[in-house]
Amino acid sequence: MIRRPPRSTLDRSSAASDVYKRQAYQDAMVFRIIDEVDMILWLAARHSFILPEERRVSAIKPSLKWEFERNIDRIMSEKESKFLMGDEFMLPDIILAHCGSWARSAKFPSENKLFNDYINMCYDRPAVRKLTKRTSTTAFNTCIGVIKNKLFSHNIFLQAV
Repeated sequence: MIRRPPRSTLDRSSAASDVYKRQAYQDAMVFRIIDEVDMILWLAARHSFILPEERRVSAIKPSLKWEFERNIDRIMSEKESKFLMGDEFMLPDIILAHCGSWARSAKFPSENKLFNDYINMCYDRPAVRKLTKRTSTTAFNTCIGVIKNKLFSHNIFLQAV
């Protein structure tokens, strides 16, 4: 979690500036994952079972799989640490790991070994194992959806402050 300086901090100290830069980097990473990974999976889902059958275009899926793999390769090549933003597990990791799991179930296999190892590492965390023991997959996916919605609300709130 990124800790913000107290609201009474009005000066542009380097500590406060670093916090805001890190928050901006996290937000950028989340929006990138949503744009380059999540959106592709949603588009494939729409053309698989969401849209009416007469509106589905199954020929789009090979192109989406190619784009998904290209985007994953680029994200993984830029990852410099254990997790996306360093050594600490953060919101972008939650979303990308969820998308990776979704991609596997949607038959969007990734040949990228770093990505597959990363997803396995994210899901092998003690907190995830504890959560999945107590809840069903549906509840876990609902939790991810709530996190995404909160993120958008959070960013709108930050813009208003």
